[in-house]
Amino acid sequence: MNDLLAVIASLPANVRYALYGAGRYAKRNLANVTPAQLQERGRELLGIIDDFPGASPLPGVPVASLAEALTKWRPDWIVLSTETLQHVQREKIEQAQRDGLAGPQLRIAAVPPMKVDDKAFNDWAEMRNPDQYFEWVKRPLAVMDQYLGGHEGRVALDFGCGEFYPITLLLTDAGVKTTGVDVAPMTNERRGFNHWQSWMVARMENHLGRSLPVEQVKLVRYEGTRLPFDDATFDFVHSNSVFEHLPDLQGSLREIRRVMKPQGVGWISIHYFPSIAGFHPIDKPYYYSNPLVLPPDEKPWRHLLDETFPVPEDLNRLREQDFQQAIAAGFEVLEYKTHIRGEQYLTPELEAEVIARGFTRRDALTHVGQFVLRPKTQNDKGTNS
Repeated sequence: MNDLLAVIASLPANVRYALYGAGRYAKRNLANVTPAQLQERGRELLGIIDDFPGASPLPGVPVASLAEALTKWRPDWIVLSTETLQHVQREKIEQAQRDGLAGPQLRIAAVPPMKVDDKAFNDWAEMRNPDQYFEWVKRPLAVMDQYLGGHEGRVALDFGCGEFYPITLLLTDAGVKTTGVDVAPMTNERRGFNHWQSWMVARMENHLGRSLPVEQVKLVRYEGTRLPFDDATFDFVHSNSVFEHLPDLQGSLREIRRVMKPQGVGWISIHYFPSIAGFHPIDKPYYYSNPLVLPPDEKPWRHLLDETFPVPEDLNRLREQDFQQAIAAGFEVLEYKTHIRGEQYLTPELEAEVIARGFTRRDALTHVGQFVLRPKTQNDKGTNS
Protein backbone atom coordinates (compact mmCIF):
# COMPACT_ATOMS: atom_id res chain seq x y z
CA MET A 1 0.00 0.00 0.00
CA ASN A 2 1.39 3.41 -0.93
CA ASP A 3 1.48 6.35 1.47
CA LEU A 4 -1.64 7.99 0.08
CA LEU A 5 -3.74 4.84 0.37
CA ALA A 6 -2.46 4.33 3.91
CA VAL A 7 -3.58 7.84 4.88
CA ILE A 8 -7.00 7.36 3.30
CA ALA A 9 -7.38 3.99 5.03
CA SER A 10 -6.79 5.77 8.34
CA LEU A 11 -9.79 8.07 7.84
CA PRO A 12 -13.05 7.22 9.64
CA ALA A 13 -15.65 5.27 7.71
CA ASN A 14 -18.41 7.04 5.78
CA VAL A 15 -16.68 10.41 5.54
CA ARG A 16 -16.67 12.77 2.57
CA TYR A 17 -13.18 13.90 1.62
CA ALA A 18 -11.16 15.70 -1.05
CA LEU A 19 -7.56 15.30 -2.13
CA TYR A 20 -5.44 18.48 -2.18
CA GLY A 21 -2.76 18.38 -4.88
CA ALA A 22 -2.76 17.27 -8.51
CA GLY A 23 0.91 17.71 -9.36
CA ARG A 24 3.51 15.10 -10.21
CA TYR A 25 3.91 13.81 -6.64
CA ALA A 26 0.16 13.36 -6.29
CA LYS A 27 -0.01 11.70 -9.71
CA ARG A 28 2.72 9.29 -8.65
CA ASN A 29 0.80 8.42 -5.50
CA LEU A 30 -2.38 7.94 -7.52
CA ALA A 31 -0.75 5.68 -10.10
CA ASN A 32 -2.33 2.19 -10.16
CA VAL A 33 -4.92 3.22 -7.57
CA THR A 34 -8.49 2.07 -8.26
CA PRO A 35 -11.63 4.08 -7.42
CA ALA A 36 -12.72 1.28 -5.13
CA GLN A 37 -9.58 1.68 -2.99
CA LEU A 38 -10.30 5.39 -2.58
CA GLN A 39 -13.86 4.74 -1.40
CA GLU A 40 -13.54 1.77 0.92
CA ARG A 41 -15.69 1.61 4.06
CA GLY A 42 -18.19 4.07 2.63
CA ARG A 43 -15.74 6.93 2.20
CA GLU A 44 -16.73 9.30 -0.61
CA LEU A 45 -14.04 11.00 -2.72
CA LEU A 46 -15.60 14.32 -3.74
CA GLY A 47 -12.80 15.52 -5.99
CA ILE A 48 -9.32 16.96 -6.18
CA ILE A 49 -8.34 20.44 -5.03
CA ASP A 50 -5.72 22.21 -7.12
CA ASP A 51 -4.45 25.78 -6.78
CA PHE A 52 -4.23 25.86 -10.59
CA PRO A 53 -7.20 23.69 -11.68
CA GLY A 54 -6.56 21.74 -14.84
CA ALA A 55 -6.91 18.19 -16.08
CA SER A 56 -7.80 15.59 -13.49
CA PRO A 57 -5.21 12.89 -12.71
CA LEU A 58 -8.13 10.51 -12.09
CA PRO A 59 -10.71 9.81 -14.82
CA GLY A 60 -14.13 11.11 -13.89
CA VAL A 61 -12.97 12.84 -10.71
CA PRO A 62 -13.58 16.63 -10.75
CA VAL A 63 -10.91 19.23 -10.02
CA ALA A 64 -11.63 22.56 -8.35
CA SER A 65 -9.92 25.41 -6.55
CA LEU A 66 -9.89 25.35 -2.76
CA ALA A 67 -12.61 28.02 -2.47
CA GLU A 68 -14.86 26.24 -4.96
CA ALA A 69 -14.32 22.86 -3.32
CA LEU A 70 -15.13 24.15 0.14
CA THR A 71 -18.22 25.97 -1.08
CA LYS A 72 -19.67 23.25 -3.34
CA TRP A 73 -18.37 19.97 -1.92
CA ARG A 74 -18.21 20.75 1.82
CA PRO A 75 -15.81 17.90 2.65
CA ASP A 76 -15.37 16.49 6.14
CA TRP A 77 -11.66 15.88 5.50
CA ILE A 78 -8.98 17.20 3.18
CA VAL A 79 -6.07 14.88 2.44
CA LEU A 80 -2.84 16.59 1.39
CA SER A 81 -1.78 14.22 -1.39
CA THR A 82 1.60 15.77 -2.27
CA GLU A 83 4.83 15.54 -0.30
CA THR A 84 5.71 19.21 -0.92
CA LEU A 85 4.13 22.63 -0.16
CA GLN A 86 2.08 21.11 2.66
CA HIS A 87 2.57 24.06 5.04
CA VAL A 88 1.33 26.44 2.33
CA GLN A 89 -1.72 24.25 1.74
CA ARG A 90 -2.44 24.13 5.48
CA GLU A 91 -2.20 27.92 5.73
CA LYS A 92 -4.63 28.32 2.82
CA ILE A 93 -7.12 25.96 4.45
CA GLU A 94 -6.80 27.81 7.77
CA GLN A 95 -7.32 31.15 5.99
CA ALA A 96 -10.42 29.73 4.28
CA GLN A 97 -11.73 28.76 7.70
CA ARG A 98 -11.12 32.29 8.98
CA ASP A 99 -12.96 33.61 5.91
CA GLY A 100 -15.95 31.44 6.73
CA LEU A 101 -15.63 29.10 3.74
CA ALA A 102 -15.20 26.09 6.03
CA GLY A 103 -16.11 25.37 9.60
CA PRO A 104 -13.69 24.44 12.40
CA GLN A 105 -14.84 20.81 12.13
CA LEU A 106 -12.94 20.36 8.85
CA ARG A 107 -10.09 17.94 9.43
CA ILE A 108 -6.75 17.59 7.60
CA ALA A 109 -4.67 14.48 6.94
CA ALA A 110 -1.44 14.34 4.93
CA VAL A 111 0.92 11.92 3.27
CA PRO A 112 4.39 11.97 4.86
CA PRO A 113 6.31 15.09 3.72
CA MET A 114 9.34 14.67 1.51
CA LYS A 115 12.49 13.76 3.41
CA VAL A 116 15.82 15.19 2.37
CA ASP A 117 18.86 13.03 3.02
CA ASP A 118 22.38 14.35 2.56
CA LYS A 119 23.29 12.06 -0.33
CA ALA A 120 20.16 12.87 -2.33
CA PHE A 121 20.68 16.57 -1.79
CA ASN A 122 24.37 16.47 -2.66
CA ASP A 123 23.65 14.52 -5.87
CA TRP A 124 20.95 17.01 -6.78
CA ALA A 125 23.18 19.99 -6.01
CA GLU A 126 26.06 18.55 -8.05
CA MET A 127 23.86 18.22 -11.12
CA ARG A 128 22.02 21.53 -10.72
CA ASN A 129 24.77 23.98 -9.91
CA PRO A 130 22.81 27.28 -9.95
CA ASP A 131 25.84 29.17 -11.27
CA GLN A 132 25.18 27.59 -14.67
CA TYR A 133 21.91 29.49 -15.01
CA PHE A 134 23.77 32.79 -15.26
CA GLU A 135 25.41 31.44 -18.40
CA TRP A 136 22.21 29.87 -19.75
CA VAL A 137 20.22 33.11 -19.53
CA LYS A 138 22.77 35.01 -21.63
CA ARG A 139 21.70 33.28 -24.84
CA PRO A 140 17.97 34.20 -24.77
CA LEU A 141 18.87 37.75 -23.76
CA ALA A 142 21.31 37.96 -26.69
CA VAL A 143 18.65 36.62 -29.09
CA MET A 144 16.20 39.32 -27.97
CA ASP A 145 18.86 41.98 -28.31
CA GLN A 146 19.77 40.80 -31.82
CA TYR A 147 16.34 40.14 -33.31
CA LEU A 148 14.04 42.38 -31.25
CA GLY A 149 16.34 45.35 -30.74
CA GLY A 150 16.63 44.83 -26.99
CA HIS A 151 15.20 42.80 -24.12
CA GLU A 152 14.15 45.46 -21.57
CA GLY A 153 10.37 45.49 -21.28
CA ARG A 154 9.83 42.66 -23.75
CA VAL A 155 6.99 40.23 -23.02
CA ALA A 156 8.32 36.68 -22.80
CA LEU A 157 7.03 33.17 -22.16
CA ASP A 158 9.22 30.56 -20.45
CA PHE A 159 7.56 27.40 -21.78
CA GLY A 160 8.09 24.51 -19.38
CA CYS A 161 9.81 26.68 -16.77
CA GLY A 162 9.94 23.87 -14.20
CA GLU A 163 8.92 23.91 -10.57
CA PHE A 164 12.04 25.98 -9.71
CA TYR A 165 11.80 28.30 -12.80
CA PRO A 166 15.41 29.64 -12.65
CA ILE A 167 15.38 31.18 -16.14
CA THR A 168 11.98 32.80 -15.56
CA LEU A 169 13.44 34.37 -12.45
CA LEU A 170 16.63 35.60 -14.14
CA LEU A 171 14.77 36.97 -17.16
CA THR A 172 12.46 38.85 -14.81
CA ASP A 173 15.52 40.17 -12.97
CA ALA A 174 16.89 41.39 -16.33
CA GLY A 175 13.79 43.50 -16.97
CA VAL A 176 11.95 41.08 -19.23
CA LYS A 177 8.22 40.76 -18.46
CA THR A 178 8.30 36.99 -18.21
CA THR A 179 5.58 34.44 -17.54
CA GLY A 180 6.64 30.93 -16.57
CA VAL A 181 4.24 28.18 -17.55
CA ASP A 182 4.39 24.52 -16.57
CA VAL A 183 2.23 21.55 -15.69
CA ALA A 184 4.12 21.27 -12.39
CA PRO A 185 2.97 23.04 -9.20
CA MET A 186 4.93 26.24 -8.56
CA THR A 187 4.99 29.06 -6.05
CA ASN A 188 6.53 32.53 -5.99
CA GLU A 189 6.17 32.71 -2.20
CA ARG A 190 9.48 32.08 -0.47
CA ARG A 191 7.71 30.48 2.48
CA GLY A 192 6.45 27.86 0.04
CA PHE A 193 9.92 26.85 -1.17
CA ASN A 194 11.11 23.36 -0.43
CA HIS A 195 14.65 22.55 0.70
CA TRP A 196 16.03 22.37 -2.83
CA GLN A 197 14.50 25.59 -4.11
CA SER A 198 15.51 27.54 -1.01
CA TRP A 199 19.11 26.43 -1.47
CA MET A 200 19.07 27.20 -5.19
CA VAL A 201 17.72 30.75 -4.85
CA ALA A 202 20.06 31.49 -1.94
CA ARG A 203 23.02 30.31 -4.00
CA MET A 204 22.01 32.51 -6.92
CA GLU A 205 21.51 35.51 -4.67
CA ASN A 206 24.89 34.96 -3.02
CA HIS A 207 26.43 34.93 -6.50
CA LEU A 208 24.79 38.26 -7.34
CA GLY A 209 25.21 39.87 -3.94
CA ARG A 210 21.56 40.94 -3.88
CA SER A 211 18.03 39.60 -3.72
CA LEU A 212 16.20 38.29 -6.75
CA PRO A 213 12.60 39.43 -7.50
CA VAL A 214 10.96 36.12 -6.60
CA GLU A 215 7.66 37.73 -5.65
CA GLN A 216 7.46 39.55 -9.01
CA VAL A 217 7.68 36.38 -11.05
CA LYS A 218 4.47 35.51 -12.89
CA LEU A 219 3.71 31.78 -12.90
CA VAL A 220 0.86 30.06 -14.71
CA ARG A 221 -0.13 26.43 -14.41
CA TYR A 222 -1.73 24.82 -17.45
CA GLU A 223 -3.09 21.41 -18.33
CA GLY A 224 -0.57 20.65 -21.08
CA THR A 225 -2.72 21.26 -24.15
CA ARG A 226 -4.00 24.81 -24.73
CA LEU A 227 -1.87 27.66 -23.42
CA PRO A 228 -4.07 30.02 -21.35
CA PHE A 229 -3.05 33.16 -23.25
CA ASP A 230 -4.51 35.31 -26.02
CA ASP A 231 -3.20 35.14 -29.57
CA ALA A 232 -0.07 37.19 -30.34
CA THR A 233 0.77 37.86 -26.68
CA PHE A 234 4.51 37.28 -26.52
CA ASP A 235 7.51 38.93 -28.15
CA PHE A 236 9.74 36.03 -27.15
CA VAL A 237 9.42 32.35 -26.18
CA HIS A 238 12.11 30.46 -24.30
CA SER A 239 12.18 26.71 -23.70
CA ASN A 240 15.02 24.58 -22.42
CA SER A 241 14.99 20.76 -22.31
CA VAL A 242 11.20 20.54 -22.54
CA PHE A 243 10.39 19.52 -26.12
CA GLU A 244 11.77 16.01 -25.63
CA HIS A 245 9.01 15.47 -23.04
CA LEU A 246 6.04 16.70 -25.10
CA PRO A 247 3.48 13.98 -25.90
CA ASP A 248 1.93 16.12 -28.66
CA LEU A 249 4.79 18.01 -30.30
CA GLN A 250 2.74 19.38 -33.19
CA GLY A 251 -0.04 20.56 -30.88
CA SER A 252 2.40 22.32 -28.58
CA LEU A 253 4.13 24.00 -31.52
CA ARG A 254 0.78 25.25 -32.82
CA GLU A 255 0.01 26.73 -29.42
CA ILE A 256 3.42 28.39 -29.14
CA ARG A 257 3.02 29.84 -32.62
CA ARG A 258 -0.48 31.08 -31.75
CA VAL A 259 0.61 33.03 -28.67
CA MET A 260 3.70 34.52 -30.35
CA LYS A 261 3.54 37.88 -32.07
CA PRO A 262 4.06 37.61 -35.85
CA GLN A 263 7.51 39.20 -35.63
CA GLY A 264 8.37 37.55 -32.33
CA VAL A 265 11.27 35.16 -31.91
CA GLY A 266 11.93 32.05 -29.89
CA TRP A 267 14.93 30.25 -28.46
CA ILE A 268 14.34 26.52 -28.06
CA SER A 269 16.90 24.04 -26.73
CA ILE A 270 16.15 20.32 -27.08
CA HIS A 271 17.98 17.43 -25.44
CA TYR A 272 17.91 14.65 -28.03
CA PHE A 273 16.96 11.16 -26.87
CA PRO A 274 19.58 9.15 -28.86
CA SER A 275 22.44 11.19 -27.36
CA ILE A 276 24.67 9.76 -24.65
CA ALA A 277 22.62 11.31 -21.84
CA GLY A 278 19.36 11.39 -23.77
CA PHE A 279 17.64 9.12 -21.27
CA HIS A 280 17.88 11.90 -18.64
CA PRO A 281 19.97 10.01 -16.04
CA ILE A 282 19.16 12.27 -13.10
CA ASP A 283 20.36 9.55 -10.74
CA LYS A 284 23.79 9.56 -12.43
CA PRO A 285 25.18 13.10 -12.07
CA TYR A 286 28.44 12.18 -13.80
CA TYR A 287 26.60 12.27 -17.15
CA TYR A 288 26.26 16.02 -16.66
CA SER A 289 29.88 16.66 -15.68
CA ASN A 290 32.10 18.85 -17.80
CA PRO A 291 34.29 17.32 -19.07
CA LEU A 292 32.27 14.15 -19.38
CA VAL A 293 33.86 11.32 -17.37
CA LEU A 294 31.96 8.06 -16.99
CA PRO A 295 32.79 5.30 -14.49
CA PRO A 296 34.68 2.34 -16.03
CA ASP A 297 31.71 0.01 -15.56
CA GLU A 298 29.19 2.37 -17.21
CA LYS A 299 28.31 1.32 -20.76
CA PRO A 300 27.19 4.44 -22.66
CA TRP A 301 24.11 4.45 -24.90
CA ARG A 302 22.60 1.53 -23.03
CA HIS A 303 19.19 3.18 -23.46
CA LEU A 304 19.53 2.53 -27.21
CA LEU A 305 21.06 -0.93 -26.98
CA ASP A 306 19.30 -2.66 -24.10
CA GLU A 307 15.53 -2.98 -24.43
CA THR A 308 15.24 -3.73 -20.71
CA PHE A 309 17.13 -0.59 -19.68
CA PRO A 310 14.76 1.76 -17.76
CA VAL A 311 13.86 4.94 -19.63
CA PRO A 312 11.51 7.61 -18.21
CA GLU A 313 8.05 7.20 -19.66
CA ASP A 314 7.62 10.92 -20.32
CA LEU A 315 10.36 11.02 -22.97
CA ASN A 316 8.87 11.07 -26.48
CA ARG A 317 12.06 9.51 -27.98
CA LEU A 318 11.98 11.75 -31.06
CA ARG A 319 15.17 12.35 -33.02
CA GLU A 320 16.83 15.49 -34.32
CA GLN A 321 15.21 15.20 -37.76
CA ASP A 322 11.76 14.73 -36.20
CA PHE A 323 12.05 18.01 -34.34
CA GLN A 324 13.52 19.80 -37.35
CA GLN A 325 10.62 18.76 -39.57
CA ALA A 326 7.98 19.65 -36.99
CA ILE A 327 9.48 23.07 -36.29
CA ALA A 328 10.00 23.88 -39.99
CA ALA A 329 6.28 23.31 -40.65
CA GLY A 330 5.29 26.44 -38.73
CA PHE A 331 8.46 28.41 -38.09
CA GLU A 332 11.35 29.97 -39.95
CA VAL A 333 14.58 28.75 -38.39
CA LEU A 334 16.87 31.78 -38.08
CA GLU A 335 19.73 29.88 -36.42
CA TYR A 336 20.44 26.27 -35.54
CA LYS A 337 23.35 25.11 -33.41
CA THR A 338 24.25 21.68 -32.05
CA HIS A 339 26.44 20.45 -29.22
CA ILE A 340 28.39 17.23 -29.65
CA ARG A 341 29.04 15.10 -26.56
CA GLY A 342 30.56 11.71 -25.82
CA GLU A 343 32.69 11.26 -28.95
CA GLN A 344 35.53 9.76 -26.90
CA TYR A 345 33.21 6.92 -25.81
CA LEU A 346 31.82 6.00 -29.22
CA THR A 347 34.27 3.25 -30.15
CA PRO A 348 34.00 1.57 -33.57
CA GLU A 349 32.49 -1.50 -31.88
CA LEU A 350 29.91 0.56 -29.98
CA GLU A 351 29.10 2.62 -33.07
CA ALA A 352 28.38 -0.60 -34.97
CA GLU A 353 25.94 -1.63 -32.22
CA VAL A 354 24.22 1.75 -32.35
CA ILE A 355 23.88 1.60 -36.14
CA ALA A 356 22.53 -1.94 -35.93
CA ARG A 357 19.74 -0.56 -33.74
CA GLY A 358 18.77 1.91 -36.46
CA PHE A 359 20.54 5.02 -35.18
CA THR A 360 23.30 7.01 -36.85
CA ARG A 361 26.59 8.33 -35.55
CA ARG A 362 25.10 11.82 -35.63
CA ASP A 363 22.12 10.61 -33.56
CA ALA A 364 24.46 9.26 -30.89
CA LEU A 365 26.71 12.32 -30.68
CA THR A 366 24.28 15.24 -31.12
CA HIS A 367 23.52 16.01 -27.51
CA VAL A 368 21.55 19.26 -27.84
CA GLY A 369 19.97 21.23 -30.66
CA GLN A 370 19.29 24.94 -30.21
CA PHE A 371 16.83 26.74 -32.49
CA VAL A 372 16.28 30.45 -32.96
CA LEU A 373 12.95 30.67 -34.75
CA ARG A 374 10.21 33.02 -35.91
CA PRO A 375 6.59 32.14 -36.76
CA LYS A 376 5.87 31.72 -40.44
CA THR A 377 3.22 34.00 -41.87
CA GLN A 378 0.31 32.90 -44.05
CA ASN A 379 2.28 34.05 -47.07
CA ASP A 380 5.28 31.84 -46.29
CA LYS A 381 5.50 28.79 -48.52
CA GLY A 382 4.91 25.51 -46.74
CA THR A 383 3.06 27.10 -43.82
CA ASN A 384 0.68 24.78 -42.03
CA SER A 385 -2.40 26.55 -40.74
